[in-house]
Amino acid sequence: MPDPEAPYTDVLNRLPKVAVGLGLVAVFGIVGFMGSDITTSIPVGNVGVVTDTLTGKVADRPLGAGLHFVGFFKKVYEFPSGIVDSINLDDFRVNTSEGQEITVDVRVQYKPQLSEDNGAAVELFQRYRKPFEGAHGLVETRWIPVIQQAAGYAFSQSRVIDVYQSRGARAAALMRRVLQDGLKDKDVQIEGIGDDHVVVETVAISNIVLPTAIKTAVERKAQIEQDTLTARQNLEKARMEAERVKIEAQAEADAKVIRAKGEAAARAALGINPEQYVRLEVTKEMAAAIKDGKNLMVLPSNAILDARTLAALRDGGR
Repeated sequence: MPDPEAPYTDVLNRLPKVAVGLGLVAVFGIVGFMGSDITTSIPVGNVGVVTDTLTGKVADRPLGAGLHFVGFFKKVYEFPSGIVDSINLDDFRVNTSEGQEITVDVRVQYKPQLSEDNGAAVELFQRYRKPFEGAHGLVETRWIPVIQQAAGYAFSQSRVIDVYQSRGARAAALMRRVLQDGLKDKDVQIEGIGDDHVVVETVAISNIVLPTAIKTAVERKAQIEQDTLTARQNLEKARMEAERVKIEAQAEADAKVIRAKGEAAARAALGINPEQYVRLEVTKEMAAAIKDGKNLMVLPSNAILDARTLAALRDGGR
């Protein structure tokens, strides 16, 4: 005869297993619920990448700014989009081309080129998933190390005096190119952050600190170079002044020759020889003196004008 209490006994025996199963479901449900974003609000200037906490699958399309319902077991990671931001490295130590260690402040301004339409945020998340899911984001895990590499390389290509005189402008320009486009040299390989859909807006170097002995030597050398440049400029100025004087003197000499040739040609046209020309000039002066009422001059007998000279005087006085 079957035991009438057997069905109840069987159910009672199964209860612990059922309870364990329900408990596990509840635990996973609570964990999934707590680790998911049922709804999310994306701030203006950001985009969101949605992932499934159970399967790890990433949604193909990012979320734009605003409130979104994403459902259970979903996690949303936010990315800045289109807003200029900056990364600062304070008191960063670098070596110049001479191996001198200096300290600088580096400021990199960048602008992410991400939007809800281009899918770049999804591609970026899939490429660097661990940094986003970990305690540190992409900036700390990837971009800051790249900036440190680029700064070290840029300053290693500059002399300490160049850094001091240009206030780091040359190193900053080189650093910006490396950050944007990367560097593939036989000795140095740097992957630029431009590949991460980022535009490097500016790189600024400030607060350049040199060791006291190096600073003194650099300032002395800079002063010597400045004095040398000033001396060269003064020498060039003197050379140009001498050249100017020489040209003016030559021009004056040429003018005298031209005037002499002109006077000789005029005398030849009048048929007056040099002696007659002197007599003519003296006679002109005498005529002017007589007209002004001045005392007369007595000429020697050999200075008496002949008819030909008088005719020339008369024609020239008209």
